[in-house]
Amino acid sequence: LSGTFAMFKKMIEEGVEPSSHTFGIMMGLCANRGDVTHVRDLLNLAQQHNVQITAPMIDTVVEAYCNNSEWEMAEHVAETCLGLDVKGSRVRMWNILLWNYAFRMDLEAISRIRSRMDAAGLEPDDMTYSALMLSLVLIGQTDSARRILRALHRGRRVYATEFHYAVILYGYLKDRNRDMVHIIFREIKDRFNQPGLGSRLLVLKSQIQRDLQLLAQGGQVGNHANIRLENSEKFLAETLADYHSTKLATKYPLLGSGRMSARKGFPAVYYEYMISAY
Repeated sequence: LSGTFAMFKKMIEEGVEPSSHTFGIMMGLCANRGDVTHVRDLLNLAQQHNVQITAPMIDTVVEAYCNNSEWEMAEHVAETCLGLDVKGSRVRMWNILLWNYAFRMDLEAISRIRSRMDAAGLEPDDMTYSALMLSLVLIGQTDSARRILRALHRGRRVYATEFHYAVILYGYLKDRNRDMVHIIFREIKDRFNQPGLGSRLLVLKSQIQRDLQLLAQGGQVGNHANIRLENSEKFLAETLADYHSTKLATKYPLLGSGRMSARKGFPAVYYEYMISAY
């Protein structure tokens, strides 16, 4: 972050005029940390430089408030933006609210946000449906979330992404329903050919659960020296062999890793689960 601000200072000193993209990058970095003060300061600085304020810039303000657990302020900013003459889609900032309420399992807030989006004429996108599905998964209604996925296929209004399937995968993993984990993972492979890192992480966790159960049934849990998580080790080796850096370029978080991004989580989080199991 310090390097980003140093480069920005150098731009100003050399007479290079910053754009909305310039400010958006810096505001996004601060928003990830929940640094509301710096995000607001940058927004004010952009106005001083006569930079056109865009919806993606306002997105970062909403995100900063959410990451600082200031939900009412986050909603207030999103609501205010509906009446502003800014360039770009407002959907993402409302999706940010949905995602945060989904992780908090606040169904009342999710219903309120969706109703407001409909009233404002904001068309739901793939991330909107992902948030709705995740909220159902987190309260143990994975089958209901799967019905939403099926409806997406039938309606063809929004393209069903691998992440939508990963959300369902996550739900069945939480339910310890290994049969459905394998069924959904097979669907992912059939539909998308190469499963992403998020889906693979969830299957690895399911494999670890299976190996630990088999060891317990065989009475080997106390014999630490000879324990081998054979299925898990094999799956991890396959994942590492199939790895390609392009799989890190995704906007979706790694489910089951504390909302960590693929770039930050791979491969460390995979090894962490294996080490913890041993």
